[in-house]
Amino acid sequence: MANAFGSDCYTVLTVVAAFWNQVEYRTKQMAPWKRLSKGFAPAKMTLLLDYVSPANVMVLPIALKARDLAVATVIISSLLIKTSIVISTGLFIRQDQLVEHRHARLLATDKFDATAFSGSSIDTRPYLNVFGIAHLNQSYPAGTTDQYAFQSVNSSYIADGEYTLYNFLAAVQTHTLDRK
Repeated sequence: MANAFGSDCYTVLTVVAAFWNQVEYRTKQMAPWKRLSKGFAPAKMTLLLDYVSPANVMVLPIALKARDLAVATVIISSLLIKTSIVISTGLFIRQDQLVEHRHARLLATDKFDATAFSGSSIDTRPYLNVFGIAHLNQSYPAGTTDQYAFQSVNSSYIADGEYTLYNFLAAVQTHTLDRK
């Protein structure tokens, strides 16, 4: 499971970067025409000026030298957004954290109870469940995973929700009998 904050953070930044690229492109495309619309200017500063094709790090000094602040601003903003994406993917990663509260009031909503077990009531249903899980993409029954059986626990300490307490692990060991 991905970390919600980290995943959302760089997803949002990536979407912002996608939209920002359009703003950047149009600003770089229109800057020479804007300068031309203000009056006479040399061709190398208007019609022959290409902010779109070269890389941003090459265009930034040219835009600053030509005092095209709109172009310089969108380039700096674009570089900051891209840097933020790289940093967010490296800094915001999932880490499990143990949270302990010793006096929380917990209420088990179900329990393990073997008192009603009868060997005569064993049928093929457990086998069919295992077969369905292994071969038919069936989900595990409620209260089980591939390794554990667990109880559901409600807590009045933790607001809103049902929390799971893992507390049962069945293990099978096989031994070879050496007959002599």
